[in-house]
Amino acid sequence: MPASSPPATSLLALAERNAALNPNHLAVAGPAQRFTWAELLARAEAFAATVSRRNLAPGDRVCLCLPSAPVWVAAFLALRRLGLTAVSIGDRARPAELDALVSRFNVRLVLTEDDLCSCRPSGLRDLPKSAASLRSNAALIHLTSGSSGTPKGVLRTEPDLTEEARNVATALRLIPDDAVLCATPVYHSFASGLLAACLYAATPCLLMDRLAPATLLDLAGREKASVIAGVPYVFETLTSLSSKQTLPALRLAVSGGAHLHPATASRFRDRFGAPLVQEYGLSEAGIVTLNLDGPPASAGPPIPNVELRIADTTDPTRDLPPGAIGEVMVRRAFPPSGYLDHPTETRETFTPHGIRTGDLGRLDASGRLTLTGRIKAMINVAGAKVAPREVEDALLAHAGVSEAVAFALPDAALGEAVAAVVVPRPAAVITERALRDHCRALLSTYKVPALIHFETDLPRTVSGKPDLPRIRREFSPGGTSEWT
Repeated sequence: MPASSPPATSLLALAERNAALNPNHLAVAGPAQRFTWAELLARAEAFAATVSRRNLAPGDRVCLCLPSAPVWVAAFLALRRLGLTAVSIGDRARPAELDALVSRFNVRLVLTEDDLCSCRPSGLRDLPKSAASLRSNAALIHLTSGSSGTPKGVLRTEPDLTEEARNVATALRLIPDDAVLCATPVYHSFASGLLAACLYAATPCLLMDRLAPATLLDLAGREKASVIAGVPYVFETLTSLSSKQTLPALRLAVSGGAHLHPATASRFRDRFGAPLVQEYGLSEAGIVTLNLDGPPASAGPPIPNVELRIADTTDPTRDLPPGAIGEVMVRRAFPPSGYLDHPTETRETFTPHGIRTGDLGRLDASGRLTLTGRIKAMINVAGAKVAPREVEDALLAHAGVSEAVAFALPDAALGEAVAAVVVPRPAAVITERALRDHCRALLSTYKVPALIHFETDLPRTVSGKPDLPRIRREFSPGGTSEWT
């Protein structure tokens, strides 16, 4: 088990400490909102007073249907003041989606920005008679990405969140004079881990609700952001801007949520003068690695107090030697307590030997992780397994390709064939034939995409990651898009 000292009491306790020591220092900001530590605590107390008028008990679940903004942080701290569990979904769910989530997670109250501003929270629901059994000690319920099915709720306790806060703050060497800009929504696990680290280090956290490159640069410049975090699409977009704005305070950019191509990191450093490094993490384990000084293709070593194992995919108790590819497993002193209402999957994922990630990878002799794909995402071409990541890397090696997603295409003869959706760089002229010829020079024949579709952009999730279920749905035969 990784060495770990007892975590701080709670994220609320960290915010209270910061308000007592530096009440007038910036705590959290967005393009249109800015709170000092004292103002953040005052806003949280006001929200707590509003919510306390409802008939809620500690452990009841409250849905934060709020934008990724300072108001989200204040509302979360208010719920923790009352011992309530926050269900983190953001503010973009359509009414039918919200109703389904509220029902599935037995949410008692839904908070919106209008509700909090009017001090009249709405949406109170009656719990069934077995209400006590539906409560838990979770501080926060994160939704998984749902890339392979219906999103599940990950139960994150205060020890889990505060331990991650310390580990990430230590890895990034955060101090109060830093400022961390999260270009992905705070209601996702990547950004919330960074927010927690900021609370631990008394570092200002800058939040973005939607990717608007000019607004991002303005916020980063105004608040002197020293760290910017986002998915690869964020940095690809920033390097493509015609603006010549510089970010002199920037010392590091962190890319997570998807594979960072080394060419994107190189272009970002050339444009802004700061390194862009890969992060690896997941809702079930929080932030796991940071590649602060390793080879570009690596996800880096585990952050402090986190341990990585590479296990046999059929036997998670058996470790594989350095260089061997297997399932990435994560060990932490205070992991999440499991999935909400999924006991079988909880036992399968949160094992005594570590958290099973479902990701394939290998460790080098120095303990640095290189990811090679997803176990369930492998493409089966007549019995031969193809990792989508390998195909995507080959496509991205073409100078005219900006983004690429590979996936399985049903094939009557082979079972599955490789297909890809590609976004060309501006002004690049690429044909499917030329791109397939390019891939043939890098890949075995069965790995070369049988079909390539060109798009000006990819369907995306709220955080900016490629929306894999939608891509598979729309760009497969019988989907809503036509193949060229």
